[in-house]
Amino acid sequence: MHKIGPLIKAIRVDLGYTQEDIARRANVTLPTLIGCENGRGSLASLMKIIGALDHRLVWAGFDHEDGHAASLVARQKSRGLSQRRLAKAIGVSQSMIMRLEKNFEGRVVNLEKVLHHLKLVPRLVKSDEIGDLTEATQLLPDEVADLLDAKTEPYVPRFIVGDATDVLKTFPSGVIDMVMTSPPYFGLREYDNGGIGNEQTLDEFITNLLIVTKELHRALKPTGSFWLNLGDSYVDKHQQGIPWRLAIKMMDEQGWILRNSNIWHKKKAGMDSPSDRLPNRHKLLFHFVKQRDYYYDADAIRQTPKKPRLRDGEQVTATGISQQTYIDQIASSEHLNDDEKVNALNELESVFSEIKAQTLNDFRMILRGSHRTTHSENSSRGKLLEDKGFYFLKYDPRGPLPSDVWDIAPESTRGRDTHYAAYPEQLCHIPILSTCPENGIVLDPFVGTGTTTLAAKHLSRRAIGIDISETYVDMARVRSG
Repeated sequence: MHKIGPLIKAIRVDLGYTQEDIARRANVTLPTLIGCENGRGSLASLMKIIGALDHRLVWAGFDHEDGHAASLVARQKSRGLSQRRLAKAIGVSQSMIMRLEKNFEGRVVNLEKVLHHLKLVPRLVKSDEIGDLTEATQLLPDEVADLLDAKTEPYVPRFIVGDATDVLKTFPSGVIDMVMTSPPYFGLREYDNGGIGNEQTLDEFITNLLIVTKELHRALKPTGSFWLNLGDSYVDKHQQGIPWRLAIKMMDEQGWILRNSNIWHKKKAGMDSPSDRLPNRHKLLFHFVKQRDYYYDADAIRQTPKKPRLRDGEQVTATGISQQTYIDQIASSEHLNDDEKVNALNELESVFSEIKAQTLNDFRMILRGSHRTTHSENSSRGKLLEDKGFYFLKYDPRGPLPSDVWDIAPESTRGRDTHYAAYPEQLCHIPILSTCPENGIVLDPFVGTGTTTLAAKHLSRRAIGIDISETYVDMARVRSG
C-alpha cells in the first residue's frame, strides 16, 4: 500500500471532516484537495492537507531525523541505488529524483512510485505523537510491507514478534480489511514475558486493550470489520463482565459500531461443574465496524438450503408442508370471506408451481386470524393481511443465513504439551468469508499459535499475525506451512 491519497481520505472521514472543511483549513482549492485524495497534485499541496488533518507523513519503518528528503536518500543508498538507476527503474527523469531528494518537491504520483520501488510504506502519524516517532517508526518488515501492497500468492501468512501496540503503530492507516482476535485472559496469561494479561487490576487491563483497539481502528479500512472474542473471569465468585465492559468503552470512547454480539456455544466443552452456578458453555464474539456502510458478503455464508421433496407421492416444501395443508386451513377459516378464499387458493396454486419447478424451496402462508404474524399493523404486510386476508413469506432459494448463535466444538488439545488455540479454526469461517474480500488482508494482533492466520490462508486471504511471544509465533509459522 504505497498510495497516500486513500490514507488522507480515510483519516478525514474518520475524523468527521468534509472535503470542504479540510480544503478551507489547508488553504487549498477544493479541486486540489480532491486531486490529492485521488493521488494527484503537488507535494506542497499534499503537505498542507496532511497538516490540516493534524497529522504528519512518515515512512513506516524508516524516518530520518533530517526529514522526508533525507529519509529517501538514506533508503536509496541502503538499497545500493544511484539517482540515475532509481529514475530509470520507475520511468521518471533523474532531475525529478534530484528535486525530490533535495527539497522534497514534485508530484504525489512520482513520490508514490519512488516509495513503491524503495519498499517504503507511507503512514500518517498524529501530530501529538511526533515526540514518540522513534518508537512509531520501527521497521515494518519488508515482507509485510510487500503484503500490504501486493496481491501475494500463495497465501502464506506473515508474522511479527512484538508488542501489539508498538507494532500496530508502524502500520499505515486504512490498509487492513478485517481483524479477528482473542486477547489473553485477564490474570491468566500463559507465558510470562510481559504484555497484556499481566495487569494488576481489571481497569488497567481494559485500558491497555483500549490502546490496542484504538490502533486497530486506525489501521482498519473504513469498510473493514473487527471481530473480538474475549474471555470473562471470576474474582471472588463475581463474574467480571469483561467483554461488555470493553465493548461499551469501545463504542462510547472510540466510535466503534457494534453489529452483533454473537454466541459461540462450545459443544462438548471441557469439564466445568461448579456446585453453586451453571457451567459456562459459551463465549461472546463481537462484530464491530467503523461506519454504517461496510463490506459484507452475506451470500458467502449462506447455509445449504433444503430442497422440496415428494412424500407419499405428494409434493411438499423443504420443511415438509403440503399444499393440502394450506387448502384445508383456507377452507376452514372463519376470518376470510368467499372471494378471499378463492384468491388465496389461486395464489397458493401459483406458489406451489414454483415449488414443483424447484425455483422456490420453501415458504410460509399467513392467513388472517389463523397464524402468528411477523409484521406491524402499519407495515406493507399488515396492509396485505387487512386488504386480502393473506400473504406469502418466500424463503431465499440461495439458503438461509446463520443466526447469531454458533454451535462449534472447541479445538481438541489432546496430546499437546501447550495451549494451542483460543478458538477453533471453524469459528473464523463466518467472519472471514462475510467481512474480508477474497485476497483481502486479515490481521490478528494476538495471534498466538496462528488459528486466525491459518483459516485466512485456507480461505484464500492474506494474513498478518502479531504476538509478543516468539515461541508462539514459531508455532504459528509451523502451522501455516
